[in-house]
Amino acid sequence: LGGAMEVFDDADAFAASTASLLYGDEEHTPEPPPHVVEFGMQWPPRMAAESLIAYGVFAEPHDVDAYARLNGVVLGASTRTVARTGQSFHAARVRTAGFECEVCLPVSVHPEMPRTGCVVAGTAFLVASLGTIERPKHRLSLPGRR
Repeated sequence: LGGAMEVFDDADAFAASTASLLYGDEEHTPEPPPHVVEFGMQWPPRMAAESLIAYGVFAEPHDVDAYARLNGVVLGASTRTVARTGQSFHAARVRTAGFECEVCLPVSVHPEMPRTGCVVAGTAFLVASLGTIERPKHRLSLPGRR
C-alpha cells in the first residue's frame, strides 16, 4: 500500500530527485567517509529505481512493522474502485529489487494513473499473500508405521 509515494517520468528523473537519496535529503546526509573522497566515489549515496529497504524490521520486537522504502519501475497499471467505500486507487504492477509487486496509490493523491516505465518511489506498507498451499491427496506413510 503506497502511503507516501511519488511518481517520476522515468529512472533518470528519479535518480536526479531528492527521493533517490539514501538519507532522504541533503540536510541529513552525513559527510562522506574518507574512502569515498579518496576514490572519487559519488556522494551522497542514492537508491536505484528498483530497490527496497524494509526498515520496519530493524526495530525492537514490540515495535516491528511492515514499512519499507520501495522504488519500482511500473510494468502496467489499472484503476479500481472499492465497492463498499466508493474510493478509487491505481494498482500499479512494479518491478523492484528482483521481484514484482502491486503498489496501490489512492486516486485522491495521484489523479493520473502511472504509465508503464514510470518510477514509483516512497514509503509503502507491505502486505503479502502466499497463495494456497496444496496438500497431498494421500497421506504418506513411513516404513514400519501404519
